[in-house]
Parts: sequence; structure tokens; C-alpha cells
Amino acid sequence: MPVLLWLPFLLITQAEALPAYRPAAETKAAFQKQLDRPKIPLDARVDKTSGPNAGLVTELLSFASENRADGTIERVPALIVRPADNTKPRPAVVVLHGTGGNKFDMTSTLEDLAQLGFVAISIDGRYHGERNSGNGTDDYNQAITRAWRTKPGEPGEHPFYFDTCWDIWRTLDFFADASGCGF
Repeated sequence: MPVLLWLPFLLITQAEALPAYRPAAETKAAFQKQLDRPKIPLDARVDKTSGPNAGLVTELLSFASENRADGTIERVPALIVRPADNTKPRPAVVVLHGTGGNKFDMTSTLEDLAQLGFVAISIDGRYHGERNSGNGTDDYNQAITRAWRTKPGEPGEHPFYFDTCWDIWRTLDFFADASGCGF
């Protein structure tokens, strides 16, 4: 019982000790600045379209994300499942796989979302799926280690958070510029 008497005092004391946070708009701008890179043309390429099957169309495609430090282009392989009826705009959902997975692991989720009327897309994360050199998660783990060792101002990659966020940002750019892609 004595603990309950102290509880309101503890809550008030803790509430006064909370740090001041920057305004949300300022935090958002700082995060976007940290992610931002020179944008290149998306150069979307549809590799395969199947369906309609059970009222759904499945598309395998890729789009350009950024120029790599070695001058090659980082492409994002994607799987899209959408309703076959594309006579009206539809909401889109981006579904991500976990570490060691790939876009195809999300197929049943994409199909479920498409049955509900969404355009659903899953991308291969960096060092996963088609973006994996065949060494499994070893390449991914090594890239994360390199990222942590990169000194501020040095060029480098950040596959765990920043590169994934950038690829999602480019996925949203793809949807905004998806004329001719059937949705």
C-alpha cells in the first residue's frame, strides 16, 4: 500500500524530467537530409507480368535507386501484386522482408492485400534476394560492419537503415511516376 501512495509523486517527478524534443517538422527535415542523395532517373523496367489469376496481376520489375561509388547503378528488384481491374487509382502498400529474406517471401501477404484492393509491392533489401552475391547474410553483415567503421564525411553505404529508407523513398517515387505500369 505505501508504494501506491508514492506513485503519483513519482509520475509527476518523471514527467518534469522529460527532455525537450525538437519540433516534428525539424526532425523530419534532418532525417531527410541524412538520407538524401542525388536522384537519378527511375528507369523502371518490367521484366515479367503474369495474370490475371484469381483477379490479380503479378509483376516483376526493377527501378534505379542511385549511383554507386563505383559508378554503377543500384537497381531495386520489386514484386508487385495488384487487382487486375486497373480502371481506378488504388492505395499502395510497401511490404518488407526480414533479414535473410527476399521479396518472394512476402508473396502471400501481397496477394492478401491485393485481394482487398491494394497495389502491394515488396522489394529486395540490399544484399538480399536478387541483390545478394550468393553469400547469404555474410555480405549483408560485412556491409553493416563497414558502415559502422566509415568515418563521417567518407563515402559509404548504410544498408540496414539509411539505404533501406532511401530505397523505400525511391519506391514511393516509382508509384508517383508509375504511368504506363498498369496502375
